[in-house]
This record gives sequence, structure tokens and C-alpha cells, in this order.
Amino acid sequence: MPAVIDKALDFIGAMDVSAPTPSSMNESTAKGIFKYLKELGVPASAADITARADQEGWNPGFTEKWLDGQKKWSLVNAL
Repeated sequence: MPAVIDKALDFIGAMDVSAPTPSSMNESTAKGIFKYLKELGVPASAADITARADQEGWNPGFTEKWLDGQKKWSLVNAL
């Protein structure tokens, strides 16, 4: 995993990952981080997110929020 993705997931992991849904501020921040990674050309993959979530024990609902987002972004970018 590239260092930039690792650092981004460190930052997201510092949020309240025990809640099934992120607060609106955390959600906005995380979306911005994922968007920026994509703009840099190093998007976080579903595998990156899942690996970190499993390693750190994120709430499954919190994790699924970002995996759903990754799927949507991938579909939009394929068009």
C-alpha cells in the first residue's frame, strides 16, 4: 500500500470508527481525503480500506459506508 494511502487511513482511523455511521463532519472529511487521493492518482481501493478496518477493528457499518462509496466512485469513473 502506498504511504499516502496508509497515512490517509491513519487519519480516518483516528475518527470514531466504533460508530456504525460517521458524524457529518467526519464523513465530509473522509470523502475529501478519498477524493484527494484519487486526484493524486493513488485512490484507496476497497482492499486497502477493508484490510485497515479488519486490522483496527472498525465498526462494520462504518467500513461498509466507505466500501459503498468506493463502488459508486468506480462506477461513475467508468462512464
